[in-house]
Amino acid sequence: VTANQNAVIPVSLVRLTAKVEFSLTIAPAVSGQIVLQTVQLMNAPRSVSYFADNRASSGDLVSFTKQNITGSTFSGIYYVPENLQGVNAAIKDQKDKNPSNAPAGATYLYVQGTTYGRQVAYYIYLGGNNTGDFNIQRNRQYVVQATISGINTVDTRVSTVDLTFGAI
Repeated sequence: VTANQNAVIPVSLVRLTAKVEFSLTIAPAVSGQIVLQTVQLMNAPRSVSYFADNRASSGDLVSFTKQNITGSTFSGIYYVPENLQGVNAAIKDQKDKNPSNAPAGATYLYVQGTTYGRQVAYYIYLGGNNTGDFNIQRNRQYVVQATISGINTVDTRVSTVDLTFGAI
């Protein structure tokens, strides 16, 4: 562009990352039963292309540093490179947006805690909706407000582990 005189040339800014605002609370009904420990953003692309769509492969992913949680709430902001993992149209209910139905490179939030001496983990997959969309698009804002309302061992977004230690 050549400007021969004073001119205003609009330039639009398109970020290569998406902004993810995450807030997590424990419902009052279970606040004494679950203790949150850490949250970690998993499967973020290591790099992005400026002029093409980005779908990271499993070898090109990185996980953010774990953040400790104190109390019954957490909030954080993450800037995540574009990661277009697609849509699984077979998912009709948000509890089916889980590790067994997600693409291998899908970006998710991994929350760890304890309940009654057992480890518990929550998987919150990001995307354009609460069901089958696993796309994180550049220059977008995603707001995730999660409330932990209990431990449902049938819900595959929740994983529990019993540990038994024997004599050494």
